[in-house]
Amino acid sequence: MKSVLEYVEESDSLLVTGFSAGGFGTSLLADDVIGFFPKATNVTVCVDSSLLLYDGWKESAISLWKSPEEISDRLSGNNIVLDSLTALHEKRGDQVKILFDCSYRDDTLQQYQAYINYGKMEKTKANGDLFQKDLKDMVDGLQTNIPNVGIFIWDYKADSSTKNTQHTIISGDFLVKLEEDKSIADWLSDAVNGKVKTYGLHLLDE
Repeated sequence: MKSVLEYVEESDSLLVTGFSAGGFGTSLLADDVIGFFPKATNVTVCVDSSLLLYDGWKESAISLWKSPEEISDRLSGNNIVLDSLTALHEKRGDQVKILFDCSYRDDTLQQYQAYINYGKMEKTKANGDLFQKDLKDMVDGLQTNIPNVGIFIWDYKADSSTKNTQHTIISGDFLVKLEEDKSIADWLSDAVNGKVKTYGLHLLDE
């Protein structure tokens, strides 16, 4: 049986992206995807709205997912996306442009984080506060480990009482103007064309 990739034309540009669960997959498997396109010299990887902190990621990768060592060996902390994108940068360097975006008080991710932390999914201001702090720490880690990383933090559709915000943006609202009158589509297009930018960091301190 022929590989699907035999029907995909080679290109000098490649964008690997995913949102929510697909963002976790993007961080874990982008290097594999890049390997299928050896002629691509302009490569961009973008993770949208993927942050869950869990001390058992490495054990899950080994025992539950039966992941190959090249994946499980990347995981050393409680942030699977940070570990994976850091490993991608360490392997590929500036040959791959790495982007991460997220709403600053993601209403869905903070519920799942609450479930991991204490076994109950809830939409609360307190959970949003914790997510905002965790996101700030993640952004700090990305900027430390990947000096040329592009970040886009946004506050679309914030709830009036909790201030918690929409989950994911590239799945449907990628043309909406957000920070500095830039949409996610603008940001991605700029990055693909060599202009990696960062927007919205001020939201992490609000």
